[in-house]
Amino acid sequence: MKFALCAAETIVFWLLIPLTIISTGSPLSLPIAFLGWVVVAFGVFLAFYSSLIMLFDGGGAPYYFYAPKKLVISGPYRFLRHPLYLAYLLFLAGLLISNWSLVGLYLLFGIGLLIVFYVFIFEERKLMENFEKFREYAKKVPAFIPLP
Repeated sequence: MKFALCAAETIVFWLLIPLTIISTGSPLSLPIAFLGWVVVAFGVFLAFYSSLIMLFDGGGAPYYFYAPKKLVISGPYRFLRHPLYLAYLLFLAGLLISNWSLVGLYLLFGIGLLIVFYVFIFEERKLMENFEKFREYAKKVPAFIPLP
């Protein structure tokens, strides 16, 4: 059951929502579309890299049922607390840049708001409960946007 829920989450977020953006959009000029696909590629790379770091350094995966057993503060987690959410929003933004869609804009904005609310209402509280050092880490490292 846990695996099925994780698979469903992956299918919805990484396949159905992107296909909705692409299918409701209008392709833009080649240079703009290329820029969008570069952003998509960076988002996918960041998601994959962040997931690997979570697996190898945290002993878990980016799913509720397979959460890491240790606080992950290496790799992209050195620069921001939630690189996977940034990666996903970059992925969607890149699709939107390459394939303009009003539906996609609504999805990006709505999902972005849901992510922010979810992180600050639920996930960060859970991280504070599970990891003693999270509070200190959160004071030093920004949530979504890496700062100099």
